[in-house]
Amino acid sequence: MHDYPSFKWLGITELHYQEKFINKVAFKQCLAQIPRCREDTSGAAFEDWIYKFSESKRSELYISFPYQIEAFPHTFEDPFSVYKLNCDPVTGILKVQKFRQDKTPEEWNGRCRLIAHKLSEQGIYVGIPGEDFNTLVTLNPVIGTEYDELQNDVFKVYSDQSVTLPVNVVMKKRHANHY
Repeated sequence: MHDYPSFKWLGITELHYQEKFINKVAFKQCLAQIPRCREDTSGAAFEDWIYKFSESKRSELYISFPYQIEAFPHTFEDPFSVYKLNCDPVTGILKVQKFRQDKTPEEWNGRCRLIAHKLSEQGIYVGIPGEDFNTLVTLNPVIGTEYDELQNDVFKVYSDQSVTLPVNVVMKKRHANHY
């Protein structure tokens, strides 16, 4: 676990084990527990973080562990609000639009449970939805780069497939040892 810088950045606090069956043979799967982030405990802190993020020069987050893949976030959510990020194509400035959450508490909790289950399949334990995490981010990962001959510029290509994760499992910085 200590060979991967992303695990250090995520501040893994303990390991959990769950039983898995493959061809009727029981195995123990080890899950790395990710602690709750400050933005999960305060709606105001979450909103402040989103606005600070939109004003920063770096508009990417890093996902996928133990390796770190760049991704562009376009939606942040908590049980009460949805924040959409829109990038002005001319200026490159991110604008935040805030909406009321249209999901019922049952729909929200169901969605969070599904995300927690998918992460546990990958070996990451985020805890109980609503108690241990309460904020989500939807992002599009970078899948490559391309060269524009007319502009003589290299640009990033993002996946059409969005990924939704708890905010506490994404990182703002990429560790220097990961490429």
